[in-house]
Amino acid sequence: MTGNTSLSSVVSGLVRAQMGTSVSSSVTDEDLDRHVAELILKDAKKKADQYSQQGIRAYLPQFVHSSLSFTPLRTCSY
Repeated sequence: MTGNTSLSSVVSGLVRAQMGTSVSSSVTDEDLDRHVAELILKDAKKKADQYSQQGIRAYLPQFVHSSLSFTPLRTCSY
């Protein structure tokens, strides 16, 4: 990607802020973009592997998983 759009600048600034002092100012925006793309690809592969084992539950947030298997702590006896 050539040029530095305002969106690209904002995203680069956010990535640099999130990484803190661990990223030097000499790291180019293109390198940051490549790193973010690798992280997204890694997460997508992980989700695909989970999907093959769990089905659609692999894509649901964790808090939904735990509520689906909720067991009441108290039972009512009538």
